[in-house]
Order: sequence, then structure tokens, then C-alpha cells
Amino acid sequence: MPQPAIRPAMGHLIASRPLQILAIDFTVLEPAHGKENNSTTGYSPYYLLFGRSPKLPIDFLLGTNQTDETDQSLDEWIIAHQNRLRYAYEKAGEQTKDRAEYRKNKHDEQRFNPEICVSDKVYIRNRGVHGRNKIQDTWSSTVYRVVRLSENTVTVEPNDGAGVSRTLNRRDVIKCNIQQSVDDNSSESDSSDDMFIPRRTTRATAGKHTNPNRLPNSIFSK
Repeated sequence: MPQPAIRPAMGHLIASRPLQILAIDFTVLEPAHGKENNSTTGYSPYYLLFGRSPKLPIDFLLGTNQTDETDQSLDEWIIAHQNRLRYAYEKAGEQTKDRAEYRKNKHDEQRFNPEICVSDKVYIRNRGVHGRNKIQDTWSSTVYRVVRLSENTVTVEPNDGAGVSRTLNRRDVIKCNIQQSVDDNSSESDSSDDMFIPRRTTRATAGKHTNPNRLPNSIFSK
């Protein structure tokens, strides 16, 4: 018959008195997990649940974590307990809001391509490639012009006017920094740092897999 496993926390009791039967009432044991302070709220989950820090057996052995709650009456203890919980909830709520605002600001700083205005020239993401496209061009070479903006979408049309307008997500467009060269080919920019040139490959095998079906090959045939 399989025997139940003994938890590591009770191992020292078994090792110190192996020949004695331990009479332990497991119904009065209280788990002390979640005693570490949370980085967002500043309080431990145990404190927010019970209104006090957990008392471990080692605390009773060393005489630490002792309070004078025994001198209080029941009504006084209830009032003090409610005040502790109320103060902890208020502080935890304030710190949670501060951390949420901090994370939102960090997220907004890393937002993808936020500065797009009407009449700007943009490239759109190349979604027409199917299959394996790890080495395909990420952005289309056709230049589009922004005609309308909304909160999450942008409406574009080809810059030369030959085509229909499209409504895309903001993440599917990237600003084209060669605004002047697109509008007027005769005017050239003095600095080449502002030029955004999409990545293009010159390999003849671009987009072609040597073994698209992943068939087994013999090393002697090479």
C-alpha cells in the first residue's frame, strides 16, 4: 500500500524523533504562502487577506513578531483590524494606479509609428506574399498617401492616384521619410540620413526554397 509523502517542512520532526508518533492536528494549520510583498501593491497577499503578517513556527520559537493584541478587548481589536485593512487597501489601490500609469507611459513611448498625419507619404506592409516569406520584403515599394486618420486605422490611397483607397491598421503602415522626393523628383535632399529605403535583396534565389516540401536528401547525392 503506498504511503503518503511527508512534506519537507515536517522532515525535521521525523528526523529528530523517528521512533515517536507525532500527534499533529492538521485542521488548525494555516498556510503561510504569499507572504512576500508584491511589487505593484507594496503589500503581501497574506496581509491584504487577513490584515496581518503571517506567524510562522520559527517566530514563536525565537520570540519575534510578537504584538500586544492580547491586551485589547474584542471591540478594540475589530476597530484596529478594520483600520489596518482600510489603510492597506487605500495604499495598495494608489500604488496600483501609479504602476498602471507608469506601464502605460512606457508602452506609449514604444508605440509603433505614432506620428502620422494626413497627406503624409507612407509604405504599407506587404501582405500579398503567401507561404514561407521570412526573406521577403516587409514593406511594399508602392508609395501611398494618407487621406484620413482615426484612432486605430488609417485610410490611404496610391500617391499617383492610380488605384483605390484602402483602410489599414496603424501597425500596417510606416512613414515614408522621402516626402519631398516623392512630390517633386527634381528637388533632392542634402542629407541622406532622413532617407528611408525599404530593404531589397538582389539574390536570384530570393523567396525560393531549395526543398519546399522538406523531403529527405541523401548526403551521397551532393
